[in-house]
Amino acid sequence: MLGLKKSSIFFLVGSSINLKIRLSQYFNVNYLERNSSMRICRALLKHGYSNFSLEILEYCEPAKCLEREKYYINKLKPEYNTSLSPESPFLDLKHSIESREKMRVKSQGRGLREFFFFQKNYS
Repeated sequence: MLGLKKSSIFFLVGSSINLKIRLSQYFNVNYLERNSSMRICRALLKHGYSNFSLEILEYCEPAKCLEREKYYINKLKPEYNTSLSPESPFLDLKHSIESREKMRVKSQGRGLREFFFFQKNYS
């Protein structure tokens, strides 16, 4: 179980079976840019690493990670967690009316071919 804090005000609760991989992702700017839909990635890019600290909240068995993550999310109410459900983090998310309108306008004029991969014919 890990927590990332920014200036002791905002924080994220997360779990990882392999902490080395998770931390290497957060210290990889390309990963942060590719995953800018995640609030923590945007915050790390915007505020820089020096404004964050890492705290290990608890060590637990891999089978208990999601259960303990949910416990800490419910207890601490972290700002960077967008969902109260670690099992399905996008369950509670809904696009705003403004976002839906932007996506609709951006997609206008595109044909179906732009949404699907082209199939190559092999002879």
